[in-house]
Amino acid sequence: ISNSAFKSWVDVVFKFTKDSLLHWHKLPNSIHYLLGFWVAMLQPLVNLKEQAPAGLEQQVQQITLAFIETRLFVAEACANPSTTMDVEDPVHDEVMRTEQLEILSQLGRCRYQDTATFIMSKFDELGNLAPSFAAMVSQPAVTAKTVWVVYMIGALVGGHSAGPKAIRTDTDAAPTHVVNGELAKRVFQLMRVTDSHVEQQNIVPEALELAYLNFLEQFRKVYIGEHAKQSQSQVGEKQQVAERLASVLGLEDENAILGLVINKIGLNLQSRYGQEAVIKRTLALFHECAASINIVRTSEKMAPQLIVSGRLLLKNDMVRYILTNHSNPSFGFLNVGVQYGKYRTQYYHTLGRLLFLELRDHPNSFAEFMKPFGMILQGMWAQCVQNPSMALHILRQPTFKAPLIGLCRDLRGLCMACTSSESYTQLIEWLVNNPKDPMNSRVCIFAKALEAWWEDHEVSTPILRFMAEFVHNRSQRICFDQSSPNGILLFREASAIIRAFGQQILRKQPAEKDLYTQKYKGMG
Repeated sequence: ISNSAFKSWVDVVFKFTKDSLLHWHKLPNSIHYLLGFWVAMLQPLVNLKEQAPAGLEQQVQQITLAFIETRLFVAEACANPSTTMDVEDPVHDEVMRTEQLEILSQLGRCRYQDTATFIMSKFDELGNLAPSFAAMVSQPAVTAKTVWVVYMIGALVGGHSAGPKAIRTDTDAAPTHVVNGELAKRVFQLMRVTDSHVEQQNIVPEALELAYLNFLEQFRKVYIGEHAKQSQSQVGEKQQVAERLASVLGLEDENAILGLVINKIGLNLQSRYGQEAVIKRTLALFHECAASINIVRTSEKMAPQLIVSGRLLLKNDMVRYILTNHSNPSFGFLNVGVQYGKYRTQYYHTLGRLLFLELRDHPNSFAEFMKPFGMILQGMWAQCVQNPSMALHILRQPTFKAPLIGLCRDLRGLCMACTSSESYTQLIEWLVNNPKDPMNSRVCIFAKALEAWWEDHEVSTPILRFMAEFVHNRSQRICFDQSSPNGILLFREASAIIRAFGQQILRKQPAEKDLYTQKYKGMG
């Protein structure tokens, strides 16, 4: 490295990389490999420090800023309908976007504060070009650039979740949490502006909403995770970091930082249901927040501790509201239709994990949570009991189709959250609500419903998937007392489901083009 020939070679590669970035449309597939070389050049800067080749740090910094510029050039060119360049914006290709953001997160470690300042200046320039929300959405080029800037801010902030690998070269500059606070403040301010137009949900570009969620994912990894890892011996330093970050963001404390993320999740579930990709990423972020577990070693002399971040969420007002009003029509994505069924399952899987975390402290919370489901089942059962001979015909009514599908999707998600015998027993006791007369319990409705709807795969598949999950001995959760009849009841209902569906489906001869959907999907 100290050889003069090495420096000359690096100078040649630097000039070639700069030219390639300047003419980014000519060598779009080569830039990734060139940038990978400069990522490798960070090691001499971090390890050798003052002994690193002279000028190397400046070269890496210039390459980083040039790369940031090219992403904005690409965004502008792709947003211009009259462009003659044959290019595609990587922001819409998840694989390419992830690769490029990963490279930026590593390059950004070189003179981190200067890189962040440069991105903030670009963010502020876009704000001057479009001082209002209406002005931004009316200018596709400004919107496209804003999307890229938000993604790049997320990459810089998320780059510090890599632990020791996230060492900065500018150790004498402002602390990382101060720089990240200034970056995050701009994104949260923009988010507040766009969210204020919640009544015009389709006017906010989907790409911008996805950029927000990417930023929140990265932000959570660094700061929500740090908050979750606090322990008695770590409170001093990490609480100071959290308090300083909150101060930069203009918030009261670290709990308010978590609130920013959760409030965005809640708003998306209520109002962004017209954008499927946004709902998908929102639910994934919600699940990560609720399900993450950190192993913390408070000191060398003490054993590691498990910190469950879901307990932090239970202190948040928005999470409490969602748990209390989980089936409320205000959560618009629940009312979209059959195509959102898988998102209902994920939604209730996440809520189930949170619900079962507080069972010991609030034993009545499960019964309150299940009331909306009980009302649906009670309505169906009451109709069948009034006229037993017409039960199948009654269940076959179109008015029961959507509630039945939603119920099975929801209960399957809740069942997936049952990872212990305690939580599973709560669920099975709720379904077998009449143990002295089990044939008149809630669990019996599913076999009758399948008899009525067996030939409609939109209904039969959710019923079968719920029952498959219900009888799955995940984490050895199915564990009853020797005197309990629940094992026999579980086997009987599973057998009734198989018999009701199997006898009918074997006789069915669906059209060739729908063979899998109409027949083999349920059998699988």
